[in-house]
Amino acid sequence: MQSASEATKPIGIVNHVTTRSSAAELPASAHASATDLLAPADPSQRIELLDALRGFALFGVCLANLFIFSYWDSPPTRGLWHAMLPTDRAASFLMQALVEGKFYSIFSLLFGLGFALQMQRAEERGGDGLPLFTRRIKVLMLIGLAHLLFLWYGDILLFYALIALVLMRMRHMEDRRVLWWAVACVFLPVLFYLPTIISFALSPAIPFFAGLFGLTKLYHVDINHMPEAIYAFSSSGNIADWFKLSTMGVFCRYGDLLFIGRPFKVLAMFLVGMFVGRHRMWTDLDANAPMLRRVALWGYAVGLPASLGLAAFHDGNKFYAGSWHGLVESFLYAIAVAPLALAYAATFALLWRRAEWRRALGVFAPAGRMALTNYLSQTIIATLIFSGLGLSLAGQVGPTYLWIEAIATLAFQILVSKWWLARYRFGPMEWVWRSLTYRSRQPMKRYSAHPENTSSGKGIQVLSGQS
Repeated sequence: MQSASEATKPIGIVNHVTTRSSAAELPASAHASATDLLAPADPSQRIELLDALRGFALFGVCLANLFIFSYWDSPPTRGLWHAMLPTDRAASFLMQALVEGKFYSIFSLLFGLGFALQMQRAEERGGDGLPLFTRRIKVLMLIGLAHLLFLWYGDILLFYALIALVLMRMRHMEDRRVLWWAVACVFLPVLFYLPTIISFALSPAIPFFAGLFGLTKLYHVDINHMPEAIYAFSSSGNIADWFKLSTMGVFCRYGDLLFIGRPFKVLAMFLVGMFVGRHRMWTDLDANAPMLRRVALWGYAVGLPASLGLAAFHDGNKFYAGSWHGLVESFLYAIAVAPLALAYAATFALLWRRAEWRRALGVFAPAGRMALTNYLSQTIIATLIFSGLGLSLAGQVGPTYLWIEAIATLAFQILVSKWWLARYRFGPMEWVWRSLTYRSRQPMKRYSAHPENTSSGKGIQVLSGQS
């Protein structure tokens, strides 16, 4: 993506050396005009676009996670293919080709974008936004850790918070370096996969897999039948088995994230999002339409064939064995996921320019404004459906129904979110996150006023709609 114009460059780029004291020395009119110049032209529209895109991403994340919760095509349930619908193979292939990886990438982009906006807002007020963002990240770590240990080992929140620590160190990079690092991070997982071809022991994931091996000994689990053991623990309604699943899942999850190079993949999209946020590209979509069309065109031209090829070529056994097959998969992932995710986001922005599409896509916005609440509630819904703590339907629901369930889940969340936001400023977990971040109880009901927050600048952040 390219800059919209020099006029829309944020203070973080063109004036990041200005200190609080020097900003205070500026004439009030000059300071105001600078702020006006760099502020979004239409905040309400900006927020709705970003929240709608975030809500759209929620659907893809929900669908991809349902395939994990349902244990579809895992060794313990693979024999049930014959009992499924004729459309299931196509539904599974389309999920792998069009959804897997693309929507968490959009979320990552929005995370980086939000980081850039918060840094800009603080600098525009003559302050430093890093301490506040750091507190936000610490709170997110706690929420993610609780989600990881007590609800689902597939949590992404803690992981995002950890990668955000790296993003903060890169916040002063010039644009060219940001984009070069983003491209490099897309392909670094391919480079880091190479040593595993020589020996699996050279993988950076080994410490976590060693911890997992230790737990299998403690829990008397055959390491050669790990999928069956995890499925059994999940299907059990026993709390002790659920604890075993959670603890094994933590090591399995982070070992897998390191093995596949997910830190680099997430950081790449964080950086792209930070670049987009610096230049506030959504403030004039018409002016940026040619650039968005190029992103969409090249994203589909490169990402779509690569994604179809990756879905057809994927073989988990060969990939995790450390093989040339796995290296090819890693390369296909690099040229498939990020380009296609950017194409989705660019297409969404292009459609947003038209009133009829804005009304249609705006349906996603309420769910996007409560993304944290809805993400966590998706875990609860899926757990109650598939695990032994609920209906125990793991292995009994095929891909066709998983698509339907994902659509139904998001539709339900959109309705609930719209109802909730008509009465309250934030979703429940968003309120917890903000209150802990600001170290004070935030106003929850709509139109309630807390002058002490507004006077300190907190009210501006609260009303911004950015998480």
